[in-house]
Amino acid sequence: MRARQVASDAKDSVHAMVPTGGEENQIGKTPELRSALPKKPFVMFRTTILDSHYGHLVTVPLDDLSKSRVSSGLSCERAYFSGDHGVCLTAKRGAVTTYHAFIFDDAFRPQHNFLLQGIPSRARVSPGGRYAAITVFISGHSYTPGSFSTRVEIYRTADGSLITELEQFTVEREGKPFREADFNFWGVTFTADENHFYATLGTGGQNYLVEGDLAARHARVIHAGVECPSLSPDGQHVAFKRLTKSGWHLYVIDLRTGAETSLAETRSIDDQVEWLDDGRILYVFANDIWVVSSDGSGAPALFLTNAYSPIVVR
Repeated sequence: MRARQVASDAKDSVHAMVPTGGEENQIGKTPELRSALPKKPFVMFRTTILDSHYGHLVTVPLDDLSKSRVSSGLSCERAYFSGDHGVCLTAKRGAVTTYHAFIFDDAFRPQHNFLLQGIPSRARVSPGGRYAAITVFISGHSYTPGSFSTRVEIYRTADGSLITELEQFTVEREGKPFREADFNFWGVTFTADENHFYATLGTGGQNYLVEGDLAARHARVIHAGVECPSLSPDGQHVAFKRLTKSGWHLYVIDLRTGAETSLAETRSIDDQVEWLDDGRILYVFANDIWVVSSDGSGAPALFLTNAYSPIVVR
């Protein structure tokens, strides 16, 4: 993890940006296990407090982040939840480390377990909980250009079956077939209909935002310079990261116009962000979750400490 950096202007804006109690949650505890989802809305995340629940998925109410964290009992490297299903990516470390994923239901009960053919990187579940998309590194362990190979697999949550890999999709750019030997996909984000999605396609040292059709097994390039997209709740904007001379920077693109907005976070953020609502974005920096406005205004604010992989459940 990078060294913690807390800007004074970020501290000053915490209470203006966070619903309630963000800074106080650094002393949050996880005194009980939960056998069902709490009342919506809430935020789910991986707790990194050094106690017996370290690495567990926990929840706190979105309108009172100062409340004690309640553990699901599930230990995950990265996770996501939507609708009535979640996906948890795990590592079994030993002489040989293996990586697994499992689907869990709305009572946090693991249902379908499968081996991953690479290092877990990103995970998303479609809004209704029907599909889970998982990105793994086949080689390399970061998105530095030319240093990695990825695979994106999409599973049906009802039975845990693998239904497709994005590498099998046909792709078009500017109305013409587009195919190269070095295609890499990563960072899926689903639309409300659960059939369409956005993802990153990397090839030839360039990264593209593609819009995909799951049923048709087809995708088309719609914008350049986009990595790890995350679709806003209203479906009109995509937040993403882009590698610049000073590190990874966060942007938002308006899908209707193609206009880009640079966000106020100036630190390097290597994450697939989560939307808190249509106007604010959550992301991880230095083992904490931060929030920033999606219109480029304001300053970053601390949202939750000792927290990773945020999931907003509405």
